[in-house]
Amino acid sequence: SVVAGQVIAYLFRTMSGAFVGQTQDGVAYLYNDFRSNPEILLSWHTIFLVLTCVIVARGFKHGIEKTVKVLMPLLIVLLIILAIHNHNTSTFLPAASFMLDVDFKKLFYLTDNNGFYLLDAQGDYQFAFRGVLVAMGHAFFTLAIGVGSLIVYGIYLDATISAARVTALITILDTLIALLAGLIIFPILFTYGLSPGHGTALVFKTLPMAFGEMENGSFVGSLFFLMLFIAALTSAIALLEPAVRWLMERYQLSRVAAVTWAGTCCWAFGIISVFSVSGTRLRDIMQSIDGTFESAAAQMSHRFFDLTAFQIIDGLVTLFILPTVGLFVAIMCGWVIPTQVSREGLQLNSSTVYRVWLFVIRFITPALVGVVFFVSLASWISNNLSDKTGF
Repeated sequence: SVVAGQVIAYLFRTMSGAFVGQTQDGVAYLYNDFRSNPEILLSWHTIFLVLTCVIVARGFKHGIEKTVKVLMPLLIVLLIILAIHNHNTSTFLPAASFMLDVDFKKLFYLTDNNGFYLLDAQGDYQFAFRGVLVAMGHAFFTLAIGVGSLIVYGIYLDATISAARVTALITILDTLIALLAGLIIFPILFTYGLSPGHGTALVFKTLPMAFGEMENGSFVGSLFFLMLFIAALTSAIALLEPAVRWLMERYQLSRVAAVTWAGTCCWAFGIISVFSVSGTRLRDIMQSIDGTFESAAAQMSHRFFDLTAFQIIDGLVTLFILPTVGLFVAIMCGWVIPTQVSREGLQLNSSTVYRVWLFVIRFITPALVGVVFFVSLASWISNNLSDKTGF
């Protein structure tokens, strides 16, 4: 919600022409100035979360369903418009080739930031399996498997609708939308000779600079940030609904009361993200709690204390909560739910297809989730906790 709030702020900034004629340093200054101000971050975070809570509080049919029915088609229309706009640029085909160039070796061997393979001392490729793990981790996030959003939405699904067909449709649409997003972003970057990059820096530093240079950039940039806002809002709705549904059933709360409790908790956790985004580290927090920590600075020299609270929570959620929930979902679907019930829900006419699905969900999926968990844990520890002096 904090990043989504920044999307809203950048939507208004782009509409007002704030990035027109800005240099790279100018865009970077606006970016750093915005993220270093906790009050502004908290305000936009609150606005976005209140909007999400209002929609969810109106109920599934009158709130969530109506909103999604309008916003999702609008999202696809915006994607198509922006993709068509980029199709007229000279860099569209090179950018599409860059994005769609298939090299399966990159799924299994290390590469640098420019896509070149890293070799060991003997001149051989370095096996890492990183690409597969990144893809699986992305699937957890983009399909919200780790928080059970699809399961909750499945509650409202008509019994006559095949869960297997709906799942296949969601997967296909999710992939197509990701491809369309790539066809929007990469041609813009290639046109202005900008580095692809990733994460918030790409969205809030690199792309605004391109929008400021291109003709009708304010209009194109506004459509882009509107598209991001819609994607963030629909995702936030899907993430909030499972918690609301659980509170309603577990504590017999009304929907409004459940939304209030869940929204308040999200807002409070968002404060952690606000101060993390503005640069507050774990070391800063500990030193502000008690001045005695200043006399023990050596004990806080480890790079762990350079992490923000959000980075620690993000690691906890990414490494433990999401894989654990995904594992339990696989176990529940494969071993707990009776096969007759699961087969009726999937509505698979072929018994062979069902047996293959059952084998995958019982054995393959838990094994792969376990691999993702242990390798991701090792990678996170190596990147955030390892230190030359030891931990």
